[in-house]
Amino acid sequence: MSYAYVGIATAQTTGAQQGALVGSPQSGTPAARAGLRAGDAIISFNGATIASSGDLIDALAAAHPDEQVTITVLRDSNRITVITKLASQPSQAPSQ
Repeated sequence: MSYAYVGIATAQTTGAQQGALVGSPQSGTPAARAGLRAGDAIISFNGATIASSGDLIDALAAAHPDEQVTITVLRDSNRITVITKLASQPSQAPSQ
């Protein structure tokens, strides 16, 4: 069985901010190709509201490798929406 992979490490957002905080996108992954950056807060994944890292994990679990998805992030108080194609989760995540 193959699982969808976007290629980021996440952390819980702080304060009143919602979303899944992007720690660091790994090079060559769907997240890197989409232009996601460390510090972005993912607030929507393929139409589903993302309030926490757990929500993002659940959304990825429901997605499929090679699926095109829409991701909305908050970056410096601006909403940015990107489209990327998910990959298959590697047997071992790349080191950062």
